[in-house]
Amino acid sequence: MQKMIWFMFVIVMFHSFALARPVLVMDDNVKKTLKIQNRIDTQYENQNDKNKEKRKSFIVEVDETSKKIFADLKKRFKNKYHISNVRKNTFRLKNEKVNIDLSDFDSNRFFCASKVLKTIMPNDYVNQFVLVSVDERRSFSMSQGVKIEGRTFNFKRVFNGRIVRNNDNYFNVRIDKNGYLESADIAMQDLKILAEDVEIDNDIDENEATLDSVLNADFEFAYIYDNNGIEKKEKIDNIEMKSVAEAYCEILEGKVKKLFPCLSYTSKINLSEKRNFDYIIDVPHSRKSWGDYHAKKSSATFGNHRY
Repeated sequence: MQKMIWFMFVIVMFHSFALARPVLVMDDNVKKTLKIQNRIDTQYENQNDKNKEKRKSFIVEVDETSKKIFADLKKRFKNKYHISNVRKNTFRLKNEKVNIDLSDFDSNRFFCASKVLKTIMPNDYVNQFVLVSVDERRSFSMSQGVKIEGRTFNFKRVFNGRIVRNNDNYFNVRIDKNGYLESADIAMQDLKILAEDVEIDNDIDENEATLDSVLNADFEFAYIYDNNGIEKKEKIDNIEMKSVAEAYCEILEGKVKKLFPCLSYTSKINLSEKRNFDYIIDVPHSRKSWGDYHAKKSSATFGNHRY
């Protein structure tokens, strides 16, 4: 009888949690970016003003049978770096003699990131990447305290003016504390702009409503690990949106991978136990843009989100 009472209590508690959805907190910078009405894709730069709020953007297909860009990059690097394959569409560069001055990192990390790109990447590929984060590797000793042992610069690919949000288009560079290259991992796919396009809504209210619908569907709880490595389910209190960028999100139509125009938000997820973590949330521009596309391509799936 006691077990039955305990079980019913848990159900009631979970139901009460479900009534309190996470609060969406939109940073002023995000709202400012969303209000910009000249967010026009490359192919539609000349469209007239009346179409700017209701514009269109092309869909991109991932050509997994082609290795043209992969082969070109390897050819460019072969005389300067030791190259090894890491996994499909990814290879690693090493040259312990390559040194980059990062002494002004604390005052201008984006300038340092630019130096990393320009030092390693061929000139005509530099503008195809954008910095998304920098990870620091630290050590600690009683005598010297915390010391930075190196940094990893994480870049994502930019295609057709949008950040490519999948796991196969990136450039991650590990630099030691003295500015010497430890390794660099590169992943790039052959991408093809298709003739098919989708309508993109630039209305900030619709952008926010679409984001809110995703949070209500998929962001009620977070699964975290405690100090003993045990997984715990914890309630999400609120989600702070820190920045937003035009992006391409990977969708799957049967066995074909495509890139769908979307908005990518960097966020801080605050949990009920006063813990938080950073997270990137990818969302279509509007419920209509994805709904209309899905009506024609019913097999298409957008990440793990439910709409």
